[in-house]
Amino acid sequence: MAELVKGLLLENEAIGEDYFRLEVSAPSLARQAQPGQFVQLKCGETLDPLLRRPISIHRYEPE
Repeated sequence: MAELVKGLLLENEAIGEDYFRLEVSAPSLARQAQPGQFVQLKCGETLDPLLRRPISIHRYEPE
């Protein structure tokens, strides 16, 4: 079931020309997360960009 969770961006590291590693703090999401799952990322409170971005979970720390 979809759940709206607010997170805090802690780090945005370029790991290649077009690839980035984001570190996000979202404890309630981390307790349920599994590597390989996706989250839909919304940047900001406006409708621009209209669609959320699918981001895959690479690693998580439940606490």
